[in-house]
Amino acid sequence: MPAGPQPGHFAYLLLAAIAWVGMPTCVRAAESACAASRTRSAEIEAIAGTFLTEDALFQGNTASAEDSGRPVPRMSAIDYKRAWVKFLLPKMEWRDRNAMFFTLYNRKLPLTDPEVLNVSFDVYWCLAAKGDMVLLSQGSTDHYTKIAAIDRQQQTVDLIDRWPDILMEFMGVAPTILAAPSGSGSTTGSKLVRFSRSDFERLFVAAITVDGPDEFIGSLEQALSPEELSPEVKIALGRSLLYAGEFKSFASPAADLIIDGVRSAGRAGNQNLVDQSIPAMFTAVAVAYSFDIMNGDGAAAETARQYLGSIEARYGPEAQWLDDEDALRIARFALAAKDWRTAYSFSSQVAKNSPGDYRAYLLRAQTTQQDLQAVGASGDEATVAATQGRDDAETALKLMTAREAEFDQRRRDFEQQKGVYWTRGVSAEQEDGAERDEIKAYRREASDLRDGFNVLLGSLKGTSSAGQPQQ
Repeated sequence: MPAGPQPGHFAYLLLAAIAWVGMPTCVRAAESACAASRTRSAEIEAIAGTFLTEDALFQGNTASAEDSGRPVPRMSAIDYKRAWVKFLLPKMEWRDRNAMFFTLYNRKLPLTDPEVLNVSFDVYWCLAAKGDMVLLSQGSTDHYTKIAAIDRQQQTVDLIDRWPDILMEFMGVAPTILAAPSGSGSTTGSKLVRFSRSDFERLFVAAITVDGPDEFIGSLEQALSPEELSPEVKIALGRSLLYAGEFKSFASPAADLIIDGVRSAGRAGNQNLVDQSIPAMFTAVAVAYSFDIMNGDGAAAETARQYLGSIEARYGPEAQWLDDEDALRIARFALAAKDWRTAYSFSSQVAKNSPGDYRAYLLRAQTTQQDLQAVGASGDEATVAATQGRDDAETALKLMTAREAEFDQRRRDFEQQKGVYWTRGVSAEQEDGAERDEIKAYRREASDLRDGFNVLLGSLKGTSSAGQPQQ
């Protein structure tokens, strides 16, 4: 079931602003110099440590893409982050269900993706932490590596890499190879490459970091000046919370951040940013509405409902500008809130726009089943609904088979040194592997739904026959 802790509805940014304004000037100055280091929970620290284990175990024992003849994957840090959400996040949530990823880019080399936090290097230096995957570049050479340790007093950062020699090949820098000290956890005995802060700054492009939402946002607010907390940063933070995972969301703070960012952008005359952010704002408020219903908070739900109405009144029906992923997210959380009309409407929208997406038909069949169970199944309307539910479940099963055939074809393409597995590497295979595992569970559910609808249709037919006059 979709889940996520929800702070007070549409109140997060107000509280954060009050806290910031009340901070004395001398404290802000100290924070800007990283006097207050970023802190994470013990569970998040443990998760970050696991990211280093594999690199340490396979250091020097794994062929690079160049050595194996495969092209080097050309993926941005936000692409990697979204891939990790699919296959890595579900494996680590047992440690901390609130764990999520944030993607930061060097403001001198910004990425236009609206979910990216474009910040100065000084800000990232204050936020950098063990386990961060960082993208380094000197123009002709790009390479992803991970932070094993950072010493802000000595102004050094230690990186761990499967191929540490690659880090020595960057021009104009003077890194040092050293052995990870004993007692340093999963990296003990492996090779580390130490860069000075100035050399790291010269190479730094982007980073992906793991944290809890409250902890990371608190650290970011300490590192940013009020001027740096721009509409773009607020909206990127909100999007990060909204799209934290397929079955999780921090919708209320996400809505707060996006709404505040949109209002700030409107006051600044940045209409392009406003228009670009409307679908995410609508989705965040719609998901928050579902959480309010689940939590029995009628007043907050009514506030969210009115806000949704005002968005639609100004920008038209959501079907005109909401993409499939946002529509599915709204439908999934609406189903969890037993808001069957909304769940059915948005899953139907996806089925219409993307008739090959098995998720839409499965979600609509689930909605139909729960609705019929809640209201009681009888009469012609129930027969029509059950027939549609059975057909949706059957369609979902057929589309799952087709999707698995796509994965098989990608494997055959890889054997011929072509296709997405060849060009994108392991992450594409891992994404498909995670989806294939999901399909196994979905297939069982879709089969059970189909069989259940058939049984129901049989009983409805018997009831109808029993009510007919004898000839």
